[in-house]
Amino acid sequence: MKNPVLKDIRKTFEVSLPSYKGSKIILWDQLLAYQNAELQYAKNPYEAGLITLKYLIKEWNFVDEKDNPVKVTQEILSRFPSGDMTFLISKISELIIAGQNKKKMNSRKLSNPSSRKK
Repeated sequence: MKNPVLKDIRKTFEVSLPSYKGSKIILWDQLLAYQNAELQYAKNPYEAGLITLKYLIKEWNFVDEKDNPVKVTQEILSRFPSGDMTFLISKISELIIAGQNKKKMNSRKLSNPSSRKK
């Protein structure tokens, strides 16, 4: 049997912000371990949210006035309207909860011998 390849196995999904027509944001479905560890240094829930978004946004199509791509940073994220931030956080929360529920269902199938095919 081949050894497993260590690679990024996270899934992505796309959202568009309500305040920015034509916006395209690709989000990861979960944080990596080192990214999750950084959250313990957040001073408050707001900063924890910015850190989380910074790492969960894989890419986006935002540009500045000169048509240069805008990097995903906590400073840039803090400039979004609060409604868009709430939208992003709720979408991420939905995805994380759905992923956790799927993992629970899979682990139940593995631990319940009656659910296995014979």
